[in-house]
Amino acid sequence: MNEDAQTGYIAQSEGQLRGMDPDLERACFELDRVVVLDQIDEVHRTIVQNIEELAMVAHEGVFERGVSDQITRAARSLRAISQQLAGLRGEVAKTDGHRRATRVRPRQRDNR
Repeated sequence: MNEDAQTGYIAQSEGQLRGMDPDLERACFELDRVVVLDQIDEVHRTIVQNIEELAMVAHEGVFERGVSDQITRAARSLRAISQQLAGLRGEVAKTDGHRRATRVRPRQRDNR
């Protein structure tokens, strides 16, 4: 028995609570997903471009060794962030609906 059944609560989306048409709610979700995916892609693309540039500068030895080492470490950190973004993108892309739910108590039945 799950927690919702034990407590007598039913999870409903905010759209359902407001009486929003399920098709409209789904369309809004899909629009939000596309926007978030585009934002993740843009940030990821920018980070990857900068990783390459930082790595080249560090490798060329333009700066003192200590500074070049810091640049190399920064590039590695950015690479880790880009991998996290790639994973996040995959999660956002495969989700099939919003998880935000509000718990509402079902109507009480008269026990007469």
